[in-house]
Amino acid sequence: MKKFYLQLALLFFFQFGFSQISFEDRLIFHEDSHALSASCIRVVDINGDGNQDILSSSIGQIVWFDNKDGDGIFHSTEVESTFQIYSVYGADIDGDSDIDIVAAIDSNTANERRIVWYENLDGLGNFGPQNLITSSVNRPRDVYIADIDSDGYPDVVSVSLNDGKIAWYKNTNGLGSFGSQNIIGIQGGATSVVVADMDNDNDNDIVFATDGNGGGVYWIENLNSQTADFGTIQLIASYPFDGYDQVVVADIDNDSDLDILAVYSSNVSWYENLDGNGNFSGAIITTEATLSASVYAEDLDGDNDIDVMSASFGSGINKISWYENLDGMGSFGSQQNLTTSASSANYVSAGDFDGDGDFDIVSSELVWYENLDGLGDFSMLEKSVSNYFSNPKSIDLCDLDNDGDLDILANTRNVINWYPNDDGEYRTRYLLDFPSAGIGDKVYPVDIDGDLDIDVLGYETSSRDIFWYENLDGNGNFDEPTIVENQTFNFANFTHADIDGDNDQDIIICTGGLAGGEIFVHENINGRFEDEVLVFDQNGVEDVISIIASDIDSDGDVDLILGVDWGSSYGVFWTENLDGNGTFGPRNQISSSSDFDELKHMSLADVDGDSDLDILIAHEEFFSSEVSLYRNSDGLGDFSSSELIISQNSNSISTAQGFDVDLDGNIDIITGGSKITWYRNMDGDGDFGLPLTITDNFGSKDFSVADVDGDNDFDIVSATGLLQTGTLYWCENFLYDIGNEISGTITYSANGQDCQSSEFINQVMVVADNGDDSFSTFSSENGSYSLGVNEGDFETTMINNLPSYYTVDPVSEISSFTGVNNTDIIDFCITPISTVNDVNIVTYPNIDDPRPGFDTSYQLVFNNNGTTQLSGDITFEFDDSKLQFLSASETVTSQTSNSLTFNYADLNPFETRTIDLEFNVFAPPITNINDILVSTASITPISGDATENDNTFELNQTVIGSYDPNDIRVLEGDEVLIDDADKYLHYIIRFQNTGTASAINVRVDHILDDQLDWTTMQLQSLSHNGRVEITDGNSIEFIFNNINLPDSSTDEANSHGYITFKIKPKNDVVVGDIVNGVADIYFDFNPAIVTNTVSTEFVNAALSIDDFETNKISIYPNPTNNTLYITSKLSVNQISVYDMNGRLLRMVSLNSNTFEYALDVKNLIEGIYFLKLESDNALQTLKFVKN
Repeated sequence: MKKFYLQLALLFFFQFGFSQISFEDRLIFHEDSHALSASCIRVVDINGDGNQDILSSSIGQIVWFDNKDGDGIFHSTEVESTFQIYSVYGADIDGDSDIDIVAAIDSNTANERRIVWYENLDGLGNFGPQNLITSSVNRPRDVYIADIDSDGYPDVVSVSLNDGKIAWYKNTNGLGSFGSQNIIGIQGGATSVVVADMDNDNDNDIVFATDGNGGGVYWIENLNSQTADFGTIQLIASYPFDGYDQVVVADIDNDSDLDILAVYSSNVSWYENLDGNGNFSGAIITTEATLSASVYAEDLDGDNDIDVMSASFGSGINKISWYENLDGMGSFGSQQNLTTSASSANYVSAGDFDGDGDFDIVSSELVWYENLDGLGDFSMLEKSVSNYFSNPKSIDLCDLDNDGDLDILANTRNVINWYPNDDGEYRTRYLLDFPSAGIGDKVYPVDIDGDLDIDVLGYETSSRDIFWYENLDGNGNFDEPTIVENQTFNFANFTHADIDGDNDQDIIICTGGLAGGEIFVHENINGRFEDEVLVFDQNGVEDVISIIASDIDSDGDVDLILGVDWGSSYGVFWTENLDGNGTFGPRNQISSSSDFDELKHMSLADVDGDSDLDILIAHEEFFSSEVSLYRNSDGLGDFSSSELIISQNSNSISTAQGFDVDLDGNIDIITGGSKITWYRNMDGDGDFGLPLTITDNFGSKDFSVADVDGDNDFDIVSATGLLQTGTLYWCENFLYDIGNEISGTITYSANGQDCQSSEFINQVMVVADNGDDSFSTFSSENGSYSLGVNEGDFETTMINNLPSYYTVDPVSEISSFTGVNNTDIIDFCITPISTVNDVNIVTYPNIDDPRPGFDTSYQLVFNNNGTTQLSGDITFEFDDSKLQFLSASETVTSQTSNSLTFNYADLNPFETRTIDLEFNVFAPPITNINDILVSTASITPISGDATENDNTFELNQTVIGSYDPNDIRVLEGDEVLIDDADKYLHYIIRFQNTGTASAINVRVDHILDDQLDWTTMQLQSLSHNGRVEITDGNSIEFIFNNINLPDSSTDEANSHGYITFKIKPKNDVVVGDIVNGVADIYFDFNPAIVTNTVSTEFVNAALSIDDFETNKISIYPNPTNNTLYITSKLSVNQISVYDMNGRLLRMVSLNSNTFEYALDVKNLIEGIYFLKLESDNALQTLKFVKN
């Protein structure tokens, strides 16, 4: 694919000498507040696309997860946010062939407890508001949908805990109108219900379970399917010491009747339906489901019998397990655990999420386990269903699956997230859980066991034990965590390194608090860690909060750098590994408490290019965030005093790291905090340039830098967020391979002799092309341009579609580049070969469409395409019966009731200027919806102009009642004469932030129609600084980074933006060709707002429609004192007089043959009035003045 890069020199991008660096955010995951744990899960196709989706309930939410492509990658949509939702069920309630939702909602407030349903409005998963079925339930716990009374309509069944009701609700008309509550039975502690035909009599019976000591499993027979008369409650099983959490039914023993599965205490049991008539006998499947909470049945191994799954949830017990039905008769094998470290495991279900014809398992943790072969061999990798990503702590880039690219390892709360890299896309999330209160601030990707793959190392927040996950096969299949017990008092932080030179990674622990200052090491013996050994203990080092292991003194072993936040040794020091075996010397002070107030972060980098490691420290100093540099002066650990290299008052800095971002051989600095910022190392010795914002996503918690997309430049992966929010994204460095520079100036010389000292020309497109890549830019205000290019032979040309009366020297020039950091200077000089006058003008409607009673604005854009400096007049004519002039950005030299005139002077060749105009649209009935506003802009001199037709521009606008603030328009309208196909089409794209917060970044994507010639494109104006990229000659991105566009509710006037440009059709368009245009507008990470599609067809003159002759109406005298005379070619039926506020003052009805009328206005006070004249088929409004 040939790439075209359009870089606007007058807009925003990073440019430094030989290279251009630009970063753009790519969203990976955004916290959507959808709960990490579900109270209920149902597998159902919500949107009718044939893929199995997941419906879940939780504390305060009903969410459905769309299995969008049928590959098990889910996208979440919230249906409801209210109180505690214990159960949901999906079925077609209203007979429209889509899946609706029934839910059981609990609350501490009695009147908020209810059974409700939600209509699937369009069959696509867009749900309507809550519809109440009943509020006569006390602690509802479960719901089920089935036809109770055999009328063909799905009814609803519910059970509730405190009042013990087992109840059903009749769907009276099959459309979701439910009758009153029908009590089937009362049994205290009811928690779970299933509706099925248990006695093979072709009606639906009830099976339910109760919780609490003495809980049981019961069934109730439906005695009459027509009247839904139920029998008494029949006990199947009970347990005196605990209750039953869930029941399900399935044919366990393959005898064509339904058996019952239930979980209680540590048991999973099944109850055989002995005779198919509802007589049951119990059998235990397992007693190892400690604190069992959920059970489900499905054929997991493809042998045509029903296997069983269970979820166990409790303190220290979080298992998802399954049990094979060995003989199809209910003899079950031993417990097979998918995980023993789920963060929550209180529900389990199954479905085919990847479309391979077998059943996968999903748990309440909102993760699923892939059935790899259809035989019950499950992946231990947890694939995430939810987008839950909160309180991110650390980010690392590493190849966990050994496929040669960089995956993301992210630590959030009590979950470790792994995102495999799929050609630069991160679509799948796997989870590594730890069964505890939480995971510490840092996890490390590191080869613990020496098998040449990446394992994961971390620590637990409450016990402070170290744990690690073994990568079993190098492909990212991880074992359960191995615990490395930590007996260290006041654990503060840890890291890993080969302390003793035996080529494996040991664990290093530092202590904090008053008894801090100790360093312990767990030695790694072939992946097994020894007990910790004290290797360093210094009095006065009381709170080591940061530790780095690296070779400070260039002797080939690992030393330690410690950051201390308390005590007499407050600051930073290092200790030498004296013998390479982990024997450490005394502390060597690097910084003291006088250097900074609060230590935030430490890192190592060779900032000054002398081949040793210097220290970067991010710290707080009073009310500023700072980064200080300590130079390793001799490479032996003799550090210089502190050098303050960065100080920010407005930008909080929490981390600082060194990387050669622009690959110029110098170590730059990237800081994280309130935003991620790049400081370029200008000279390789630590002289840093001004801060350049890479991304303004607030609250960067951590970041990692590496080549994510394999294009040989440094990208950045970062996470932002607080306790309940989080966003994971990567910033693509998409222009590093542009490592060479072509630059120069574009000048205009009237005589062709003095190009170096002549006038500079801006807004001229310059293109460098090597046959594979094409890079373009526009010249800036001072005529300069700069193009970053890659390797190869580039032909550089100036593209401006110059008229024939200009020449350019040189026409083109070749630059040959091998490698990077090369430059070439190419200046272009434009010279006239004849004297030509040629000015043009166009009117762009600005932000607001004309609406009755509101303000509207215009921008006049005029340009000198000729060879001489020109002066003249600009006239703007408007319909003063519908518009009132308010203001202009330039001085109005003369004005009439319907025209404005401006003078312009000394407009140079190639110069463009603008005038902004503001008007008010009169309120109805003066100006009405669908009225046409006609305005005409003209510029002189016209006589002698080379192209007189573009000295005048007429704009037609339709008055609207409301408008879409995000749209695209072509000013020429929906038809253009084929004779005008060689003229410009003028486009305006408008956008407005109608969200609830300011938009940090805005991007507008626009695909040029194949009938348009991209090389003729000329930008007219942009509302904000931005940059433009063109790919393949038709895909345009207008990128506004750091625009900080206010939302409309906070600052409506400044919430708008726009883009105007003109472009010519290709020279081969013919009658009937239609040019289409549409734009996708992105506000930060939100989905695209797709504009309307604007179309323009090329037509013959003979096919165009002539304008109707304007109805001739005269009023005089105007202004008037007493009488206003009206004459018309059409008969006038009614005359109305309105004031400036649109109030009707007088109405006169006339006979049908009135062509003249004398209107008495002597009683009107002095001012401006509107006259509305109506006939049988015409209406016109005129303005008059009463003196």
